[in-house]
Amino acid sequence: MGQSVPPRILIAQDLSAMGSLSLQTALTLFQACDFSIGVLPTTILSTQSEGFGSPAVLDTTRWTQQTLQHWVKEQIRFTAAVVGYYDNEAVGDQLADYLDQQAAAMDLVLIDPAFADNGEPYPLQELAHMEGLRRLLRRATLATPNLTEACLLTNTPLFTPNPQAVRALLVKFNQLLAPGGQTVLTGLEFGDQVGVAWLDPLEGRLQQVTLPRLPGHFYGSGDTFTALLTILLCQQRDLNTAVRQATDLLHEGLVATMKANDERRYGIKLGAIIATLQSLA
Repeated sequence: MGQSVPPRILIAQDLSAMGSLSLQTALTLFQACDFSIGVLPTTILSTQSEGFGSPAVLDTTRWTQQTLQHWVKEQIRFTAAVVGYYDNEAVGDQLADYLDQQAAAMDLVLIDPAFADNGEPYPLQELAHMEGLRRLLRRATLATPNLTEACLLTNTPLFTPNPQAVRALLVKFNQLLAPGGQTVLTGLEFGDQVGVAWLDPLEGRLQQVTLPRLPGHFYGSGDTFTALLTILLCQQRDLNTAVRQATDLLHEGLVATMKANDERRYGIKLGAIIATLQSLA
């Protein structure tokens, strides 16, 4: 009989040296909830890849491979993994190989296929990146693509959200995941509302949460939602409850960011989110 593994989360995302985005956001939120974490920077950027011109980039491919090998040798095990943005196919392949070895022992493998928005890929990304993402997604028990990412990865023409089309896209995207995997589709715009959609794991019915759209673009909102959803699921909430609470928490952070009157390109203000998140524990 193997020893019980305490909750320990692997976070594999890009590290931006400036702002509250991606790995910096995840670190802050997970540590605020006292999770044991392992950090794997998939690339190191001087700034995020949007809003600052071309960032300085430090390739972490060799270090990532050595780190994963060391963890395996030392029998460091994770109960969950969350994988976000990466810009090097070799890193994606390394993560896929690692998850092939380790995912069976994990309760959750959440992959956010972060590579596109507003109908087109991010800077520094190419459409060839999609093939690597499809390979990686086969290890996912849960995925959080936005509408653009989900359409590109399933070869679906971009559409204005409506219940029938959203449900069809969710069914199609679920087929990219591990057996029984679920998709939470983010960034859906319904008139003056914006929200997320998913299929009820038990009944398969379309579920949606929408909140009033706030003006402007919020950099890092997808990263924040993914981190929050992972935390709530690892705190033993069911998917329906976790998605609704993560959406409410993100909205609270977006309102705080808007009121702060700071430059949006530096990411999301997390103070209000952390206070509410800790009160839910």
